[in-house]
Amino acid sequence: MMKQKLKGNSYKQRVIEVTAIFDAHAREHLTNREIWRQYLYPVYGFSERTMYNLLKAGSYMDFKEENNAKIEY
Repeated sequence: MMKQKLKGNSYKQRVIEVTAIFDAHAREHLTNREIWRQYLYPVYGFSERTMYNLLKAGSYMDFKEENNAKIEY
């Protein structure tokens, strides 16, 4: 049986926040790099690669309860 990495609630919250910010500004037809440069890096200070990892994690993790609470940006 494979061990599954445990992720804390703060990681889940960050994934939710980053996804919400990314989705809000993707509708404005900005590139991924511009969204990271203008909106994510100044707040969170992580690399562009980390942004992609967080967006990918959001598609694999179960956030049904957290996604019901909308975060507006």
